[in-house]
Amino acid sequence: MLKINFFNEACEQFFGFTKRNQGFSGGIGNGKTTVLCQKGIVLLLAFPGYRIIIARRLLSDLKKSTMETFFAQLEGGKSSSYILRHDETNSITDFKNGSRVIWIHLDTADEMSLRGLETNSVIIDQGEEIAESVYLTLDSRVGRWAGAKVPEYMHPEKFPKDARGNARPPSYMMVGVNPDVEFHWFWRRYHYDSPQWQMEFNSTHDYVERGTDENAYDPETIKQLKTRDQEWQDRFFLGKWGVGEGTIHNVSKDSVLTVTQDWLENLLNKSALYRSLDHGESSPTCCTWWACYKGQHFCYREYYVPNQVVSYHRREIDALGVRGIFDGQRRVEIKEKYVITLADPQLFKKTTQKYGSFWTTAQEYLDSNIDAPPFHCTPADNNELATRNRINEFLAKSNHLTNPLTNEPGGRGIYFITKIEGTNYGVWHTLQQTRQQKRAALDTINGKVIYSDDRADSVEDHGYDTLRYYIAHHAKQSKPPVIPYQPGTYGHLMNTMKALKKTGYFKQYGIR
Repeated sequence: MLKINFFNEACEQFFGFTKRNQGFSGGIGNGKTTVLCQKGIVLLLAFPGYRIIIARRLLSDLKKSTMETFFAQLEGGKSSSYILRHDETNSITDFKNGSRVIWIHLDTADEMSLRGLETNSVIIDQGEEIAESVYLTLDSRVGRWAGAKVPEYMHPEKFPKDARGNARPPSYMMVGVNPDVEFHWFWRRYHYDSPQWQMEFNSTHDYVERGTDENAYDPETIKQLKTRDQEWQDRFFLGKWGVGEGTIHNVSKDSVLTVTQDWLENLLNKSALYRSLDHGESSPTCCTWWACYKGQHFCYREYYVPNQVVSYHRREIDALGVRGIFDGQRRVEIKEKYVITLADPQLFKKTTQKYGSFWTTAQEYLDSNIDAPPFHCTPADNNELATRNRINEFLAKSNHLTNPLTNEPGGRGIYFITKIEGTNYGVWHTLQQTRQQKRAALDTINGKVIYSDDRADSVEDHGYDTLRYYIAHHAKQSKPPVIPYQPGTYGHLMNTMKALKKTGYFKQYGIR
């Protein structure tokens, strides 16, 4: 018989969740992995033929941590009387009642392979390590497996029915995470303070959080944990969200503008307009629109669509560039004109053959044989390291700029316009991805994470890349600062002599 001993009250609360999506966040040793496994085991034993995917980013962590915790909940471990076989090679655990666990490590899995899976429930351990696109793909597989049965003693007539009229067991997406920065996909979807949870997900997503359970460690270990770096303690011990560990850009709330349609269109009418494009084949294609006015840059529109052909992108992007203006008597439509459309330089590499010659993706956006409005793209500067600081300079508060809403000093160089209902104005993905970008971790020394200059590849960046292309272009337009020669240097001496010569100082001595 299976006995469930809850780690703490937060674990008991999570176990009782009934909404489809369930999240558990907090510090290490708070019991989240344990209760995820406990809930999974109960579902596997209660409903014959039930299937669960248990996933984690790294295979080594999946085997050493998550898998060990799972089998520790069963008397006898891998040799438990409930288990028929555990196939380490194929990463499958079969139960005697026909239920199955499919173990997946996500560092080598791609979205296409995940789309072929069918399961009742999914458990993701350390969800902060995986990309939102992978999470969404796994989320779409929940409830797809039809082989699970509701036993008679549970009264199948009380359960929801599937398309065939059979009783359907409950299906859950269960995620355990260590806190990350706010605006991480988990925070946005699960956390009660998230505006997106409040507006979209409050009826389908349950959430609980807890810091490290000090009963999980001996007192001496707790003392050692409390000597770690403060950032480590905030995230892994106290379980706080919003810790800017490894974050590349700090996007202040001041940089996010909520404005009216009239205010924005007045700005656009007097601004230089630009577009920035990041094309994707299976991944999303993103195009952002920018208005430049008096040294400030406003991202005011966004197109973000995956899995479509170039003709579709051309048609939709062109249609978004038509807006209405008031000419004094009535509202008329105008087509926006852009200074330049910047694009990923990869689009200009000849990788395919067409019309008897090699062809680029950029040429696909221009090809008149495609039934969609064409547009010309210019290769953007893809030097990321050189652009990062310039982005941060634009995001920082400046006494040389004014706030566009109040006209008070202390404005910023980059602003993101929020969604204006009933219009195609506003951005979301670009803003969130800019906030989420973080450096890749190299190692941990005394609890402090050491980062490289490379970006973490688990964070989506299609919208962020369009920001990089746009800012890199404007950085190149600026003249490099003139650094004056310091007194005592050769350059300073030569400038002094030139100035004296202009005044005629040397003529009195017969020197030309």
